[in-house]
Amino acid sequence: MDVIISALIEANKLLNKKDYYKALDCFECVLNINPTNNLAIIGKTICIHYLKSFDNSSLINIYEEKLNVNLKLAELYECGKYDETINECNKILKKDKNNFNALAIKFSAQFELTKYTEALKTCDKLLELEPNNLVIIYAKATTLYKLNIYNEAIECYDKILKVTDNFNVLFFKSASLLILNKYEEALKYCNYALELEPENCDANGLKQLIKYKIAQK
Repeated sequence: MDVIISALIEANKLLNKKDYYKALDCFECVLNINPTNNLAIIGKTICIHYLKSFDNSSLINIYEEKLNVNLKLAELYECGKYDETINECNKILKKDKNNFNALAIKFSAQFELTKYTEALKTCDKLLELEPNNLVIIYAKATTLYKLNIYNEAIECYDKILKVTDNFNVLFFKSASLLILNKYEEALKYCNYALELEPENCDANGLKQLIKYKIAQK
């Protein structure tokens, strides 16, 4: 999610400079990663408004205000002001408990502060709103991994792998299986990861460790 936040901040800077074409490109990049990102959808709408002159200016003003409020959160997060970020998110969530972007940024701040139990609760709220969002499912898996809840992390990895192969997902599923002493299965998923990135040092090191564990059985 850090990539999305950085892209949104850059898009907002371009928007303020009235460089609508480049801003539109940034918002499109975010939507390629997460097609349901509300901020990117709003930002794209604003860019198109200025590029094509939509008639509904009052609606655009509402969109701009909402975009600026949420991007303020993103900028606080980007500056490393995580406690302040969480406080500002909570103010928005008191008025709108289902504000997806405030929840997403709150989760990221909690994660950076290593408040993994709290981050997991926030992640579950995000999944109530968007249960099939792969970015959020991966965020939950990462949080569960940090909390040493490996079986549930694997369940999240499996949901992603039903849709797409991803090196990080395969790598951390393999690592989780290794920790659970499921060495043969861990080796299988490590090999899948290496098919995607054969020269990856971490994956090759993980494979050697798994083979060593198998040999010690």
